[in-house]
Amino acid sequence: MNSGKRTRILFASHSSGMYGAERSLLTLVEGLRAADDFDVAVLLPRRGPLRDALLSSGIETRIIRSNEWIGRDDGLAAVPRRLARVLATLISVARVRSWARQWSPDLVYSNSIACPLGLFLAAALGKPHIWHVRELVVEQMGARFDLGESLSIALANRWTDRMICNSRVVADKLSDMVPKSKLAVVYNGFDFQASACPDAAAKYDQTVANAPTIRLAIIGSVQPSKGQEDGIRAVAALVSEGVPVSLEIIGSGPKDYEDHLRSLAVELSIKDEVRFSGYSQDVAGAFRGIALMLLTSRFEVFGRVVVESLAHGTPVVASRAGGIPEVFAENVTGLCYRPGDHQDLAAKIAAIINDRARYERLVIDGWRDVTRRFSKGKYIDGVRKVILDVLGRTGAPDDVPEVGPELDLTIAPTGMKRGSDVREY
Repeated sequence: MNSGKRTRILFASHSSGMYGAERSLLTLVEGLRAADDFDVAVLLPRRGPLRDALLSSGIETRIIRSNEWIGRDDGLAAVPRRLARVLATLISVARVRSWARQWSPDLVYSNSIACPLGLFLAAALGKPHIWHVRELVVEQMGARFDLGESLSIALANRWTDRMICNSRVVADKLSDMVPKSKLAVVYNGFDFQASACPDAAAKYDQTVANAPTIRLAIIGSVQPSKGQEDGIRAVAALVSEGVPVSLEIIGSGPKDYEDHLRSLAVELSIKDEVRFSGYSQDVAGAFRGIALMLLTSRFEVFGRVVVESLAHGTPVVASRAGGIPEVFAENVTGLCYRPGDHQDLAAKIAAIINDRARYERLVIDGWRDVTRRFSKGKYIDGVRKVILDVLGRTGAPDDVPEVGPELDLTIAPTGMKRGSDVREY
């Protein structure tokens, strides 16, 4: 531990983009830096929007080329590539170790289990390590660890003091492979300061009752695991019934999948009702004029866009998959549909837009629920307590849920009965 009074945390990010994991990291480091007792620095694999945001907040960054240790390449021919990725990261550790020793962190903090740079660096420095696990590699990403899941998690367990999980679904999965005492659940946090309680009646009038076209949106990376095809098929079903709806797909991804979605819209005769807007950093603007947000993912461990949507007064219809039931309670703050069942999705969309009282209730209850449970303050405080606990300082995370034998891995958000299984999908 350094001799100064301020705790020094060296963060390692797997990406320099500005998607959910990176935005959660930005919120965290800005919050810790604002505290009187923390200094922070962030290792990034390249230049990008995250680095720009960090520098604008006065946070020290350092570019060090590193690789993820996961991929979708398979078979014997992929073995050299997988091993090369791990070797390249070990070389990066050797390159950055001298600077890291000079910076003298008290703790190394990895922002994603997708990249082992922070893990290997903490081991090289002999420093405590926290791994913030924000994804499930196999179930959510359809990928695999370069060294295999068993060996990779064993290495993570060997050189990690605590694993912070962003949902109980993640903790449930890891609890079969690492000691439960190492796990803590801390939900992502959001800045709701500019989010006033929405005018539900005005929202319904603007986006549904008086709108020539009822606009729906899917926000997130465009890839098969995100299930945008469900949304296109649901819109086609509604249009065929005379419901004036359109769909905006906001995000980017592989061109071949986007081409597939465009072809599907043409095949279903709704080319003019489906719009591809590309990636946008304007979160508030993305919800402007949108009647409903659809989350069509086949599996999500948290579903950040659900919280953002509800915070901006836009109701949600989401797939009943992974950790989504942890984010909102069905029939209280949103409706769920069966993943892959576009008819069920279309029915849930119609159930909301055709019922003004339900729509307005979902707007208000959704806003109240997420602003209460997912505040930036709760998020930063929860992580801060885990850090101090690892360092053996005051502020042990007695109010941060630990996944132990005594804890039932279920979640009971507002309106949901205790015992609902978050693994139902």
